[in-house]
Amino acid sequence: LQLSDLNIDTLQAEESTIFNGVSKDPGSQWNGSGFADMDEGGCIVFTYDAPMETTYDLTFRVAGFEDGMAASISVNGTQINPSLACPNTGSWNAIWTVVTQAGVQLKAGINVIEFADSGNNQPQLDQIEIRIAE
Repeated sequence: LQLSDLNIDTLQAEESTIFNGVSKDPGSQWNGSGFADMDEGGCIVFTYDAPMETTYDLTFRVAGFEDGMAASISVNGTQINPSLACPNTGSWNAIWTVVTQAGVQLKAGINVIEFADSGNNQPQLDQIEIRIAE
């Protein structure tokens, strides 16, 4: 993927590699053809071809009906946040919100981004938006 005129690329979770979870399509308001639903110990892995080495913001679109949800964020095998807080949206797979991991250094070319179970209830993931940080 290359940066669009808006400097935003969107990757759908249901098109990613999902470990210990599934791609689903019930509910509503998700983008693409569905979303990813992780089980305990799960991980959703994205491959992103960054056009240049620089700092990016990663915005995750999540849903969940649990308090204390969080995800571990790793890039190219290095954990950059062990517990990105994901708010209780009041519904599984119907009410979505976004959380951002700002200031992430990506290399030019292929990068591996992991959204994984942090041990604090697993949010559902619709998509990730990747944009050059301002």
